[in-house]
Amino acid sequence: MNLKLATFLTFIVFTLTAMAQTSEWKYMNKGNRAFENKDYSKAELNYMNVLKQNPSSPEALFNLGNVQLGKNNAKAAYDYYEKVLQNSSDTILSAMTCHNQGYIYQATAMSSTQESERQKALRVAIDHYKQALRLNPKDDNTRYNLALCQKLLKDSQQESQQQEQESSASQEEQAETQSEQNLQENRDDKQTQQLLNLAKQAEKKAKEK
Repeated sequence: MNLKLATFLTFIVFTLTAMAQTSEWKYMNKGNRAFENKDYSKAELNYMNVLKQNPSSPEALFNLGNVQLGKNNAKAAYDYYEKVLQNSSDTILSAMTCHNQGYIYQATAMSSTQESERQKALRVAIDHYKQALRLNPKDDNTRYNLALCQKLLKDSQQESQQQEQESSASQEEQAETQSEQNLQENRDDKQTQQLLNLAKQAEKKAKEK
């Protein structure tokens, strides 16, 4: 079950052509190369320099989100992606951003040990993937992750239902066992009382003699 993440690589061509040989272009290019080499600290520094040139650069914000994912900081990544959606007018970039937000929640779900938390995260992931497909219906990676999430959610719901049934059956079994124990205790009490009564009667007859 490999998750598919939308990365900045789609935008290398964009940054090389649209920015010309500006300082913004140079920082973005350096950041891209550093990211490819998994030098996330250097990539982050260069993308931050892009933001100094253009504080609302959706491409830099998107790449910074991916940098944070590379550093396993999902919350910071999600926050950067939110800023992308606030500043981007590019449909494809927005779709990739929604995809990556879904990726974050899908990864959270797959690492959760609680079925309720797993289902909650999967539902959010599904919503993000659906939004990504609305923006870019041709994205097969998003379609793949969406289908995987839907299957995981269905499996998790079935697991929860089975656990509830097993729990209910266990409770019924415990109730039946308790009822049988109570009946046996009542029988034992009656037998004990009968024995006591017989003993008293025998003692009374012995005294009368």
